[in-house]
Amino acid sequence: MDLFDIEVFITVADFKSMNKAAQYLHISQSSVSSRIANLEAEVGTKLFIRSKSGVSLTLTGNKFYLYAGNAFKLIQDGINYSKNPNRNMKQISIGITEPLYQSILPSLSSIIIDHPAQEWKISTGRSKDLVLDVLSQQLDMAIINNSPNLNYQELIQTTLFEERIMLIGPPHYRKDWKSLEYFIQEATFVLTEKGLPLRDMIDNQIFKPLNVYPKKLIEVNTSDLIKEFVGYGIGFSFLPLSSLWQGNSSVVDQDSSQKTRTNNFQFYELHGMQPSQKYICITHVQGLNQPIAGITNTLQEQLQQNIRFNTNQSRTYLKESLS
Repeated sequence: MDLFDIEVFITVADFKSMNKAAQYLHISQSSVSSRIANLEAEVGTKLFIRSKSGVSLTLTGNKFYLYAGNAFKLIQDGINYSKNPNRNMKQISIGITEPLYQSILPSLSSIIIDHPAQEWKISTGRSKDLVLDVLSQQLDMAIINNSPNLNYQELIQTTLFEERIMLIGPPHYRKDWKSLEYFIQEATFVLTEKGLPLRDMIDNQIFKPLNVYPKKLIEVNTSDLIKEFVGYGIGFSFLPLSSLWQGNSSVVDQDSSQKTRTNNFQFYELHGMQPSQKYICITHVQGLNQPIAGITNTLQEQLQQNIRFNTNQSRTYLKESLS
């Protein structure tokens, strides 16, 4: 086993394809297959499930992916540090999960304005990648979706806010279902891909408790695509309040001719169910200091105010109720 074996493994896992990984790494597919086979022999178990459509990680492979990704990142960071030991320690680096950055930016911008002498580095990414960046101390802090698998002793977790998940539908749809279970089975749903935090939450808090699953499903990789499809009348979805009200600073009067993006949806109440999603700030135990703690506390206060505001706005647009 060498460092390139680990890079090949991570790339195959990310692309879910040995062919695409080979193209990305500029090596032959046979070389990729050989390295993966050698790695599986080294660790003594299968890491991938092969199929005609590509590859997917086994349960052991998923665990190994976390350790391998963390180790690979740490080694890369060590190399980068050795090349540039005089890294700017005054700079605060913050990572934000992609579905949330539009909601975070207003609060974060006010913090940046209040600290004109501070240097900043802001980036977006997937939650699992941001976790590895904080573990390797490449990031000072990250704002991500809460995950039950986030059990690293090196991380300090602070809940920034918890928000409701809303059922949304096309703007001119007339409710004609008899029960929520029947509706979920018969309606077309547009949801994020399996494995993403929002999809895991929907599966665990809505579909599994009801013991039903959509028969007609369109999978996408961003909440923006979900809103577009629902707005065009393609189907229904579940989204957190923050993503529905991104970019809106106030409520539009119902008699006004002005339109907002939220007019593209109908909101539905799920009586008897209160699905929700938490967003957390993670920092490394060795990187927590007074400026980072202050930023976290300010974000927590402002974001919780925004969620209360957004909750009130959702009531304005609530069209129907599900029993």
